[in-house]
Amino acid sequence: MAATDQDYRRILIVDDSEAIHEDFRKVLAASERVSALASMEAELFGSAAASRPRTIGFEVHSAFQGRDAYEMVRAAQAAGTPFAVAFVDMRMPPGWDGLETIQRLWEVDPALEVVICTAYSDHSWGKIIETLGQTDRLLILKKPFQADEARQLALALTTKRRLNAEAQARRDELEQAVSERTAELAQRNAELQRVDEARAEHARVLTVLLEYSNKLAQCERVEDAVRYTLRFAAMLTHCRRVSVMVPDGTGRKLYIAGAIGIDERVQRQVVVPVGDGIAGSVFAAGSSFVVNNPGEYVPRKDHYESEFFASVPLVSRALVSSEHTVGVLNLTERDGNQPFTPREIETIDVIGNMAASALDDILARRARDEARDTIVSALATLVECRDGNTGKHLERVTGYSLLLAEALRGTEIDGGQITADFLEDLRRAVPLHDIGKVGIPDSILLKPGPLTPEEMAVMKRHTLIGEAAVRSMIEQAPTTRFLHMALEIASGHHERFDGTGYPRGIPGRKIPLSARIASLADVYDALTTVRVYKPALPHQQVLGMIAEGSGKQFDPVVVQAFLERAAEFEHLATTLADADTAPPLAHDDAEDAIVQRLRASNGILAG
Repeated sequence: MAATDQDYRRILIVDDSEAIHEDFRKVLAASERVSALASMEAELFGSAAASRPRTIGFEVHSAFQGRDAYEMVRAAQAAGTPFAVAFVDMRMPPGWDGLETIQRLWEVDPALEVVICTAYSDHSWGKIIETLGQTDRLLILKKPFQADEARQLALALTTKRRLNAEAQARRDELEQAVSERTAELAQRNAELQRVDEARAEHARVLTVLLEYSNKLAQCERVEDAVRYTLRFAAMLTHCRRVSVMVPDGTGRKLYIAGAIGIDERVQRQVVVPVGDGIAGSVFAAGSSFVVNNPGEYVPRKDHYESEFFASVPLVSRALVSSEHTVGVLNLTERDGNQPFTPREIETIDVIGNMAASALDDILARRARDEARDTIVSALATLVECRDGNTGKHLERVTGYSLLLAEALRGTEIDGGQITADFLEDLRRAVPLHDIGKVGIPDSILLKPGPLTPEEMAVMKRHTLIGEAAVRSMIEQAPTTRFLHMALEIASGHHERFDGTGYPRGIPGRKIPLSARIASLADVYDALTTVRVYKPALPHQQVLGMIAEGSGKQFDPVVVQAFLERAAEFEHLATTLADADTAPPLAHDDAEDAIVQRLRASNGILAG
């Protein structure tokens, strides 16, 4: 409620003389003086003041000692009805004098206007200023004073107090408005900052998800896709324990394909029946299970112990009609033990969808590869059967090739090193090394005796026939990586390091590494097994013959790898021996048989 003039007409007289108090009451509180007061106020403050409704006089209160005045001012302040002006006598024995009284009054009401009532013999103005300080709240009324002089001071000072109070109220309102506006701006700034932070976090998440997507696109193995899924899921959800579970071959149980924050021994032991427990139920139902409120879920002995966790199905939706679950992603042990935010739950779903798509794609590619490998293997086996060999020849040559490649791994060769991809391609490509024999007539392929030069020329064509066959496969499946290596092996496994091999006489390191490896593996198997044109030779004899061929028929580096793994070659030859393999000939007889074959084949040990 707005203050009125009357609210600021309260005057306190502080004097030890009753007569002085009576004089002030006559001057300031007499109702017959209202018109005179109005005239004086109009002269001092203009017509606006004169036009306001008039009150009758001032509200005059008396205090005969400084301490009494102090108590009255303090009580008035507490009640919200402060005095506007105090007329204070300088001498008021036996208590405080006027200066001390004023000091005490200003302690409780700093805005109080004060008029010092003093005689010429009292303190000097300098002494007063020295004691009270320079202030605009202090005037002096010399004794004896005139009634009009007292009334003018009272009117001027009460009006000043009112105007000051109104100005202070306006300042307070303005400060309040500024404070509220500042708080509003601060709140909006905080909201904008939260929005900016949310946008920045959203951008970060999208960037990380894009990186995750790129990593998944490069994965060719389930293990790699699982590893990236664990890494990025932990990064984006701030979980210290993350696992991916996939079904076993039966589809009835889940096992841990990879995990972060779980001991490897525990990982190997965990098996969850589909439909049982959290992960098994999530897999079976194809729907997520998220606990995000403390006390929402009471774990069993074999369940999660964390207050917050999420288990989401990895559902492949490549084709809506064939939607199926390929695994489960489990996340728990949040940093700070905080619940998942709504955005994090959305992110988990996105990760699950991306992982499911990648895993499904890898599994589909693996199924296609396995089907293709089966067809290729069957084709290669049929070719070998025409040659009088069993399918174990392919197994042995492939195994020998992998032994050599493993021995060379970590060695700088042909400007690079053997990688896991090289080994995988070699495993799939070697069985096709003699696929060209399908074009060789049985009369030559199965001839038990020496070949004539004309027949040998026909036999050598199997490398070019095989090259053409594999090239036609590549035209049908240009992105199938191992076929390119199969092309190298089919055409180059009869080339010699000294450049005297066939079909093109390519020398040294110009022969692809895969062909140089397969060449030695094929020769070892040809010498240690029974063929239509020769008996099997003992391992030690073959060891010496291959060592002798280093730098001539074989790459010396590959020969060295063979010598290092010779014991493993012998073990593999025994393990994969053909059932009808005749025992190796004695050294002399074997030598005679092999010499005959060498003479007939222009020095080529294996056909």
